[in-house]
Amino acid sequence: MLVSLPLYVFPLCMLAAAISDIRKYIIPNSISVALIAAFAIAFALSGLGWDVLLNHLLAGFGMLVIGLIMWHPDYTGYLGGGDVKLLTAAAFWLGWPLFGHALVYITLCGGLLAIGFLVARLIVRWYPRISLTIKPLAKLAATEKPALPYGVAIAVGAVYVFPQSSLFQAIVGS
Repeated sequence: MLVSLPLYVFPLCMLAAAISDIRKYIIPNSISVALIAAFAIAFALSGLGWDVLLNHLLAGFGMLVIGLIMWHPDYTGYLGGGDVKLLTAAAFWLGWPLFGHALVYITLCGGLLAIGFLVARLIVRWYPRISLTIKPLAKLAATEKPALPYGVAIAVGAVYVFPQSSLFQAIVGS
């Protein structure tokens, strides 16, 4: 039972990140730090070899480099800093190629999230009275270029593939 405890940290931290991103558009650093610390503990308990650890580390650091490029305002500015850190922590937990599969689901969820935001904005513009009863919709409609709480998409995509990860399988199987 104690050996499987770190596996609860991943989905719970992802849920906390998604909720925080929805409420404040911020993913606290403490969530990413907790995820990486729990990854180290979970990996130590898993009994997996150095080759698997190297795979997970390369996936994590590779995502960090790509994420920093996507975050940097001089290049693209597509991602927020919290999103980059959360993606990096997820890559550490999932390893490669599973993190690539997670990216597909993250992208799909992000697209659905964007469509949902567009629909919400249209509803408020077509039916302005609805914004009187649903305050977040009014706030959303008032912003010209709304940021998406992409932590939600990251959490959904990463948690969806998590049971297939070598780390999860090694700990659950023991």
